[in-house]
Amino acid sequence: MRPIPTAAVLVLVLTFVARGEDAAEEKNPLAALPSKPGPHLEKVKAMGNDAWLELGAPEPDPKWGMGRGRAYSSKMAYASDLNGAFFCATGVHGYVKPDGHYMDDLFFYDAAAHRWICLYPGASKETKLKLNEHGFEVTLDGKQQPVSYLSHAYNMVTYNPKRRVYMVLHHPCPWWAQALPQRYEWLGVPEDQRKSGYQMGKLNRDAKHPIFWDVDKNRFARPFVEDPAGPKKTDCSVLEYIPERDQAFLLNGGLTYFYDFASNKWTDTGARVKIPYDYVGCYDAKRGKVYVLKNADLFAYDLKENTWTPKAKAPAAFGFSTRGQLDFDAASGMAIGFNFHGTKENPGERGTYIYDPDADAWTKSPAALPAWRGVACSFYHAALNAHYVHVANDSRDDGKFYVYRYKRAAQPVEQAAKE
Repeated sequence: MRPIPTAAVLVLVLTFVARGEDAAEEKNPLAALPSKPGPHLEKVKAMGNDAWLELGAPEPDPKWGMGRGRAYSSKMAYASDLNGAFFCATGVHGYVKPDGHYMDDLFFYDAAAHRWICLYPGASKETKLKLNEHGFEVTLDGKQQPVSYLSHAYNMVTYNPKRRVYMVLHHPCPWWAQALPQRYEWLGVPEDQRKSGYQMGKLNRDAKHPIFWDVDKNRFARPFVEDPAGPKKTDCSVLEYIPERDQAFLLNGGLTYFYDFASNKWTDTGARVKIPYDYVGCYDAKRGKVYVLKNADLFAYDLKENTWTPKAKAPAAFGFSTRGQLDFDAASGMAIGFNFHGTKENPGERGTYIYDPDADAWTKSPAALPAWRGVACSFYHAALNAHYVHVANDSRDDGKFYVYRYKRAAQPVEQAAKE
């Protein structure tokens, strides 16, 4: 057989590389979003004041199935440019899905099409990684791929639409050992110390190095933060993107931080507040404040004044973040508190509570929450002026979505995705 000329080989190689890059772009499941609106959205748009709507189960991802229930993870991160929300965190401790993947996966809920999109199915016993020079887990060719990177999500997730990155604070989950025993190898844990998932060897567990899902590159990223400032460990924190600053606000262990995306640095503002472990929160862009709620205690952080102030107590104890969530309703300028399950002592506290920041007062909605079973999480869809609540049993794929509207808006809150 005659040899192929060198020039021809070069052309073939370049053509293959180009096609490979195109193929990689085609595989990005978020590349075509926002999706064409489905007929269910007309029902959402038609909702009246103080109303609930059951949307039912979303269409599963064709390969990886449904986004599963996740306890103590009451926040989904809304992405206005994608018309949906990100969803991740562990479920039942050490749970391995029927497809053989550990539940450190990442899903996206496409609100326009009412469907799940799997971005990352999770690690499996086939996963082989290594540590890079910073102690981060990467693939053998050097791409970031954190493992068991988020225990329960609490409120430690947010989305930056300007840079199109989903942000998670590293909160290592220790229940991976049985599901992923090969992980001990690349973590460098000696055999005589492999007793539980708390032995993480040379892994860099410093929370100041954020974890991103890069929408355009369709993969994880974890920038190394050289500056010493920033959180070392997470404490069931509240993380919120502040668009006016292109920064992320963080309340962690009573300390108030800002992460600057441009400089990849954290700033400790010096503002302090004492709030018990495990709380929920939301950002009020109208007033430049972040609200944080634990049980019945509400606090407000003023971005301009850099101060924390106690506010009116809620008429119900919201308990842990598996039982409640606080979302900001941009159309009305109110904070909406969902008490998903009430408490063991008083299940009657279950319901929807509205906080008026100007009056510093709470009211309870007369509309009863739908009768659901399972753990719940929520996000506010600004373009539709609707609060989406996902309910599923922990680690199970039996989830449904419900939608709540507080009040119809006089005008659109933000420009909806092009149809």
